Amino acid sequence: MAFLINDLILADESGIRLKMEPPGSTDIKITNQSWRILALLVQEQGRTVSREILFKSIWEDFGLISSNSSLTQYVSLLRKAFNHLGLDEDLIITVPKVGFMVNPDISIIYVDDRPDTENNIDDEEYNPDHEIQIPKFKTVPENSQDDHEYYIKPPTMKVFGWILLSILLIASAIGAVLTSRLLINERISAHPIYLHLIDGCSIYSFKQLSEGEKQDYLAKINIFIKEKSLQCGKDTAILMYINDEPLVSGHRYSRTQTLYSVCDARGDSAKTCSNYIFSSEGKEL
Repeated sequence: MAFLINDLILADESGIRLKMEPPGSTDIKITNQSWRILALLVQEQGRTVSREILFKSIWEDFGLISSNSSLTQYVSLLRKAFNHLGLDEDLIITVPKVGFMVNPDISIIYVDDRPDTENNIDDEEYNPDHEIQIPKFKTVPENSQDDHEYYIKPPTMKVFGWILLSILLIASAIGAVLTSRLLINERISAHPIYLHLIDGCSIYSFKQLSEGEKQDYLAKINIFIKEKSLQCGKDTAILMYINDEPLVSGHRYSRTQTLYSVCDARGDSAKTCSNYIFSSEGKEL
């Protein structure tokens, strides 16, 4: 199932993209929950869909736990994605204290699924909840005369701005609190900071770390690489995002959550990042 929205944007379960652009050039991947929300609201275009129906159809019927914050987050991500692709009008309208509806004034046509078989992913293990597309990295030799290993040269601020935005969208799925804290954290940088090379993996952080923090996180990443049996090459980078801000403003209580994004950019086309989120107890979320 796929939709053509305002004769401008194509949307299906793999993501949304501009109709007139080549497949893969403007694609924004969306999660399973985001797609189910969009599909249900489009099917009921012009009619309000209550939060209770959305909770049951999107989460509970799939054995998942629903919440108002999760629903609000996914709707917000969909709105941002469509606005980014040039849809000026609000596609999804909030009906206060009731639910949501798709704007009846926006043209939506059911179309055949995308014909671009080259970009369709048939791997049964592919999980759109854990992958985002990124631009290709370039590699340069490490400035060392003692070895011939390679590290990932940090791309431009613009490129990493897109990566940061994309991974923040993925990270927001675990809750509005984590996302908001990441965005206001003064130690978050738009430039990736190269930390070290571990088993061929170039490690970067978007947060300034003390030497003690750096060694602590490198030890954790070393364990993570071994547990996941990662095979790193010269085009592999692990981007690390850390949130350790207080969960409640004015209180000292906090819970650190860390996001590892393992990115591979071999070949001539953009690859994907696999994302892993861990709680302060080291449990994968």
